[in-house]
Amino acid sequence: MIKTDDKKKIIELQKETVIEFLTDHVTCKSKDIAELLGIKLTRSRDILNELIADDIIVAEGANRNRTYRLREK
Repeated sequence: MIKTDDKKKIIELQKETVIEFLTDHVTCKSKDIAELLGIKLTRSRDILNELIADDIIVAEGANRNRTYRLREK
């Protein structure tokens, strides 16, 4: 069984990985993140939505054409 603290560490590591990926690539899709992290598509969308809520990334487009990029400072 995974402890709550371990889950939080995993989530933070996944977020950091996504940010690093977007630093090297201009945009990505949720499918790209799912493949990168080895997780399901729905979980990758959750992570991306958390990063949007944290004001780190921006979503562009709708539904299947949605891409994500780092927010410009």
